[in-house]
Amino acid sequence: ASTADGYPHATVWMPVEIAPIEQLLAEFDTAVDVGDLYADGGQGNLVAFRNKLTNIAKWLEDNSTAQACTALGQAIERTDGAPDPDDWVTGPARAQFEENLRLFATNLGCE
Repeated sequence: ASTADGYPHATVWMPVEIAPIEQLLAEFDTAVDVGDLYADGGQGNLVAFRNKLTNIAKWLEDNSTAQACTALGQAIERTDGAPDPDDWVTGPARAQFEENLRLFATNLGCE
């Protein structure tokens, strides 16, 4: 996709090591807004994926790391490009966003 001036745009990703889940949410929203991430299989999948990220943030706020890790694993499966289970989001930023989710999960100590 291109910006109004015709030049390609790119989503700017913050290093996940210093980024809280809220930063990942902001990056997700920006990538969706500029068209670098979009629904795979229907708009409902995009909404469900964003809700999963929001739930992760709530569980982390409540110190429910185990629940957050489970949800992160599910989010990673929905962005990994593998056919099973089907991805919920795709686009030019998919692989980088998946990598950021994996790094975030590792930093939390998720298995």
